[in-house]
Amino acid sequence: MFHYMRKKNGLGKEMEQYGLNLDEDIPFIEDLIKGCKTSNSQVKRRLANKSFLYEIVANKLNGIDVDKWDYLARDCHYLGIPNSFDHQRLLKSARVCEVDGEKHICFRDKVADNIHGMFHTRYTLHRQALQHKIGYIIDVKIKDALVLADKKLMPGHKISDAIHDMSEYTKLTDHIFDQIQSDSNPELAEAQDILDNILNRRLPKFVGEARLKEDILEVHYFLFNCPNIKHCIIALFKFTSMFFFI
Repeated sequence: MFHYMRKKNGLGKEMEQYGLNLDEDIPFIEDLIKGCKTSNSQVKRRLANKSFLYEIVANKLNGIDVDKWDYLARDCHYLGIPNSFDHQRLLKSARVCEVDGEKHICFRDKVADNIHGMFHTRYTLHRQALQHKIGYIIDVKIKDALVLADKKLMPGHKISDAIHDMSEYTKLTDHIFDQIQSDSNPELAEAQDILDNILNRRLPKFVGEARLKEDILEVHYFLFNCPNIKHCIIALFKFTSMFFFI
């Protein structure tokens, strides 16, 4: 998507006018967007004394980055969810320090509660909105409808092919919902029924949820002979709970 936007808007020439070396700086911008740990050897070669730059946009080290600050402020504002996190206070205490031979963005101990507030706000946002049980069910049902309509909505083309063409991908807006509903192709009947059920709130019923516990996870993953139990647990603990519905 970044390459498509750069090409469509002629950003290459603009970047060169500001003194950027496209061969070196474009991969650098890509890494900033995707995020990478500062211990990466490629990072060390490119910016040995400025590795902290990789902790600004997408911080893979501890998750404290401006991308998170942006969506916390925006989503909480529009959803009416209290946001106790003060990013301005955190910025004032931010310093670049050398830790184990690498440069990192560090914060004063007195803002520890503020950082805790950031992660707690994120947890609340996911629990009350982003991973709300009804929203999750609707997400799954829309996915089911799109899978059913994938090869049938546009003869000779698949909806999923857009992932390989950013120009087409940018056209996949919410209108595809209405497009499936209004299409006269009888092969789309099942997908249309799913979308009608969503509009009329005929949804699968929420049965319950199970909180993940570390001791239970360890037993289960040892039983499944996980090659690296620590990595498995860390990956799964990104989710706070499991949802079940019928």
